[in-house]
Amino acid sequence: DQLYEQSVVLPPSQERSKLYTQMLKILQEDCPVMLLIERIRYVLIHDWVHNAKPHPYGHGATGFAKYTRIDAAQRKAEGGP
Repeated sequence: DQLYEQSVVLPPSQERSKLYTQMLKILQEDCPVMLLIERIRYVLIHDWVHNAKPHPYGHGATGFAKYTRIDAAQRKAEGGP
């Protein structure tokens, strides 16, 4: 709980990421099966999609989609709408 309380007040940073990593390690030690039940997702990313970063555990694109960029000209050249 203490690590979580520290992390929620931090902006996105390496310090916050380190806290997340510590919390994940605690979860993996306490509940080793928990992360094994995640669904597997396959993501198709075309050449005209840039900065797409799928989440390693297959969660939705929340938080990652804002950096995704579509090259509309390349998409159209490859037969897209």
